[in-house]
Amino acid sequence: MQWQFPQYAALYILAIALLPILAYATWRRRVLPGALNFALQLACMAWWAGAALIEIGSPGIPAKIFWSQVAYLGIAFAPVFWLRFVLDYVRPGTTRSRVYLLLFFVPLLTQALVWTNDLHRLIWPSVSIVPGTRNMQVVYEHGPYFWLFTAYCYLCVLVGLVIIIRHAWGMRTNSRGRALSILTAGIIVLMGNVVYLLGVSPIPYNDSTPLTFAIAGLILFFTLFRTPLFSLVPQAHNLAIESMAEGILLMFSDGRIADANPALSAMLDIPLKDCLGAPYAQALKAYPALADAIRQDVAEATLELTVQGETRIIEMQNSILTGIVNGRAVEGDIPRVVMLRDITEVTAMQRRVFELAVEHARIELLTGFMRDASTAFQAPLETITTAVKRLESGSGENPGEELAVIDQQISRFSKLLDDTLLITTLDSGQPLEAQRVNLTNILGDLCQTAQSEAQAKSITLESHLPGEPVYVLASVSYLGIALRHLIDNALRYTPAGGTVSIDASRKHHGMEILIRDTGMGMDDEVLARIFDQFFRVSTAGTTQGFGLGLSIAHRVIEMHGGTIAVHSMPDKGTTITLWLPEADEHNTIPANALLRLTGGKA
Repeated sequence: MQWQFPQYAALYILAIALLPILAYATWRRRVLPGALNFALQLACMAWWAGAALIEIGSPGIPAKIFWSQVAYLGIAFAPVFWLRFVLDYVRPGTTRSRVYLLLFFVPLLTQALVWTNDLHRLIWPSVSIVPGTRNMQVVYEHGPYFWLFTAYCYLCVLVGLVIIIRHAWGMRTNSRGRALSILTAGIIVLMGNVVYLLGVSPIPYNDSTPLTFAIAGLILFFTLFRTPLFSLVPQAHNLAIESMAEGILLMFSDGRIADANPALSAMLDIPLKDCLGAPYAQALKAYPALADAIRQDVAEATLELTVQGETRIIEMQNSILTGIVNGRAVEGDIPRVVMLRDITEVTAMQRRVFELAVEHARIELLTGFMRDASTAFQAPLETITTAVKRLESGSGENPGEELAVIDQQISRFSKLLDDTLLITTLDSGQPLEAQRVNLTNILGDLCQTAQSEAQAKSITLESHLPGEPVYVLASVSYLGIALRHLIDNALRYTPAGGTVSIDASRKHHGMEILIRDTGMGMDDEVLARIFDQFFRVSTAGTTQGFGLGLSIAHRVIEMHGGTIAVHSMPDKGTTITLWLPEADEHNTIPANALLRLTGGKA
């Protein structure tokens, strides 16, 4: 006996040639939702058609039964992969759940029963040759399990068709066409199988289902290669485009607009019908700034666009998809996604929030200042109160000493008030009135004044100043206060027998001043807060300071465009290094200074 094939075998060959191409093309996109199951379904259909063609031409019943059994590898799994494809296409990631692995139970059981049919006859109770037919046509009597399996397959196919219909109904026209193409191909294959089971097939005694694969394959070929079947799945379309408040624009590599959502239409006052299929430059001709940003591949931009005569602030994010999903390359027409967000109201709100934050910070700063100031004021007031009570009760042994204490605390109180008012003035942000002054003379006067205090405390005060005048632009009073605070601070924390040195020299177009002492020094924790207002070292409780001197000096030096730094180690003394810019011949105020030139020279 020889192999014989009927004329209609050409349709089988067409399906066998077309389906593997489709399966391979889809396999290369397998990282996209639904693509893997779709490729496997196409592969099952190709396997089914190939085995069916060989079964038709095989000589003898044993060969035909064998190739029918081989065909069941495709027949059993194709409906399951169809359903899994639809589920993933409509809702990506659905079949990742292990529950959906149960769909493979019936196909696996069917395989076992097909290959052991001689033992139980549940699939084919009998197989007989039809007398007088060419190619030795055979009739397969269908057993009870065959009908159960058929019902399961129809259930998978019909559930998939219903899901596709529901989602195609809720999609826009340009996206609905892809789903309807899949639906049409599925119905054609289903009808081919129904015709076979009802016994009205145009090809007697042969399963006409594989013949429909050629027609379905052509439809799927067109859908896959002429439209972006896997570029955007329906669920992603519904969630990422239709329901978003942001405007979404999808474009392909040739610049045509593939999709846009109602939010973009409302935001830019552009009808959707004018967007879809049009070049983006044409659709966005009313907004050249936006079109230019897209053309130049600008990733992010904030644009001011005039929409219906009103200026709107639009935030744009432009993403060119690389075609890489889960670390794998995806071939095809990969879209560019442009997202537009109207931030006009948000910007106005942010500006208001910033203003409120500044006001809140100002209140917090004022509250902290008042808290620290009240603590500083409390000490002299308590001392005065105690002295007054002693005088009133007569318990004090020497009224003159009590009066001296009161007088001393009143002086401290007055100095604290002066420093507090000075800090308030410096923090107001108003520029200091400055003039050209001889810094060498100012330092000389301060050193001479501090010499008497140093001698009273048995401290050696050394000074080394430039022999020529060094002029700076400065407020004489404020700069004098700052330098006096620095010198007083060094004398205050230097014990008897110690040394304080003041060295000044020209450096970097200015004057550098080093104030060194041999006092107790400070650790890194204290240095980090040394310029904080009202901060005093805990071990300095016996000194007469309020923790404002260094804060005042720091602010004044910076307002003069200078710098100040403190270097210290415990028990090794402290060095304060400050630098002030020298005045040029034009008395130019430094860019980082907060001064107002008033003229004159001191």
